[in-house]
Amino acid sequence: MVSCLLGALPPLLLLSLQTVNGATVPRAEPKDLTTLEVHFAPNPLLTNDTSCLNDDQCPEGTTRTVSYFVSRDKAVIDGDVIFGTETEILEASTGNSTNAKRAYSIWPLATSRKWPFGVIRYQYEDATTASGRGPKFEEAIKRWTNMLPFLQFILEPDNSVNQPDILMVRAVEDSVSYSYIGRVTFPEVQLGRPDLPETDYWYTHTIGHTLGLMHEHQRPDRDSYLTLDCDKVAATATSPPPVCIDPCVGTGCYFSIYDFTTDPNYYAGTYDIKSIMHFNPGDFAKDLADPPLKPIDPIVFDSNRVYPTVTDANRVCDIYWEVCRGVCGDGILALANGEVCDDGNNVDGDGCSADCHTADGGPRCGDGVVQTTLGEQCEPPNVGNCDANCHFVIEPPHCGNNVLEPALGEQCEPPGTPTCDANCQTINTPATCPAHCNPNVPNNLCDESTSCIPLFGASGDPGLPFGMSYMCACRAGFRADGVDPSDGSKQVRFSATQYTSYVFVEPGMTCNTECSPDTNPFPCSEVPILDEC
Repeated sequence: MVSCLLGALPPLLLLSLQTVNGATVPRAEPKDLTTLEVHFAPNPLLTNDTSCLNDDQCPEGTTRTVSYFVSRDKAVIDGDVIFGTETEILEASTGNSTNAKRAYSIWPLATSRKWPFGVIRYQYEDATTASGRGPKFEEAIKRWTNMLPFLQFILEPDNSVNQPDILMVRAVEDSVSYSYIGRVTFPEVQLGRPDLPETDYWYTHTIGHTLGLMHEHQRPDRDSYLTLDCDKVAATATSPPPVCIDPCVGTGCYFSIYDFTTDPNYYAGTYDIKSIMHFNPGDFAKDLADPPLKPIDPIVFDSNRVYPTVTDANRVCDIYWEVCRGVCGDGILALANGEVCDDGNNVDGDGCSADCHTADGGPRCGDGVVQTTLGEQCEPPNVGNCDANCHFVIEPPHCGNNVLEPALGEQCEPPGTPTCDANCQTINTPATCPAHCNPNVPNNLCDESTSCIPLFGASGDPGLPFGMSYMCACRAGFRADGVDPSDGSKQVRFSATQYTSYVFVEPGMTCNTECSPDTNPFPCSEVPILDEC
């Protein structure tokens, strides 16, 4: 049976089969590699050092040794990460005398390569890829969107031509799949064979890269959790023995450490050995039964991972903080995330659906939680002013109680102010809103406690990315420091759903003042809503 399968494989496919505990399983096999040093500035902007951006000499620590192979005209490093074309990686080499790409930084800020508002438009290269890879790929997409419903993957018609900002899905006859880290101008994933047992893991892992996540096993603190024996890393017939520390050699570069502690979005939280972004123990191993990475007791390695962990989802949520309202599956009911229930997993049929939007017959009225998305107004039922259906028998006064209650039709609190009438409705008088911002370097003047984000639906500026308008947004739950919160010329809120958690401020203003502790999902009722300025 094994010889038959091997005979059916294309001659260039580097895939081997090993027998472990009586079962025949495939494993990733290293390809012929080229090792070189490249300019690899992780984030010069954090230190205001823009020399790498100006084609000048890069500061110390902004180069790195990598090894790559070419898959369908793309240079792949770290085993499954697309760097760019082979021409681009050679131009990025420190040995390139023209220095044509010295300014290029493959990993700038994690947030600088995100998909605007978490919307990913994708296309299959052709109908064969759509039918062969599509079902498994879309299952993997659902594993991410169940946990993070703000993510939107929108399928475009098949097209063999790469188009700007549309994720090209291509097929490769490998066991592993490949992707860029985050969004690039011409994004791409290359999906391995869908018939192999590890496909579910690799497809989900690849989407994690596409969203902006990096390898867990290359974290700076890995060696506190696992031991690495570089002698057990498989080498190719034409490459020298692997070296796993920088300057690494060959397949050893797949296990070298990245120190991105200056940008916590890459590696937020503690080390997660169950992360979908962690290599399996046998990946690129000489012997599956004796892998190079071994967990330190009592840590246990789970090699049957196909779902993102809550840690994975929280990291994506941190990167896309403007639109993320919570993580389904973390056991925390987040009404702002559209959750009806959250039982701590993403499995259907156990009382709460995989996407937390259906209770599957589980508790609703009477569970002690006022779920306004289900029409509830009060809990528990049949107590005081709350009827058997969790509705008020007599609706109590609400306008004027200093609690903004959108479910009851309120737009503002308290009433009787220049921006809020007696019925708690916003008075839309002409006003001067805070100034806009420009996200392009070096014109981004937003303070580090804010983020220059695009405003969908606003009048755009063709001179800015995507022709959008941008404003400085405080992180959720905070407003500007040292100014009157009702001063709409300094800070405002907008009523559009995707912005209700945020306060927008003048460029340069800091946002470290906590908003009022409103009991609804959208705080900061003291800051006026001014949709028209």
